[in-house]
Amino acid sequence: MTNSENGDSSMTERVEGALGRAMDDYLKSMEMHAHFMGAVLVEHKGQVMLCKGYGKANETFKNHPSTQFQIASITKQFTAAAILKLH
Repeated sequence: MTNSENGDSSMTERVEGALGRAMDDYLKSMEMHAHFMGAVLVEHKGQVMLCKGYGKANETFKNHPSTQFQIASITKQFTAAAILKLH
């Protein structure tokens, strides 16, 4: 995995405002207990509240906001739920 694949590109980590800090605190606690690893981007009314990576992408690299993940088969469930919501 290269640095660009790991997310060392133009997207920088940001935590803005009370809501952003609250979400960051929650996700850090989830990360400490190994309940969450990934990248999060939360935007509200055009303003980025939280843009940060949590946990490790692998044994060597930490997750960053622009870390690319393999999506595998989990997307099928989200697609099915979206289709059902349309009906």
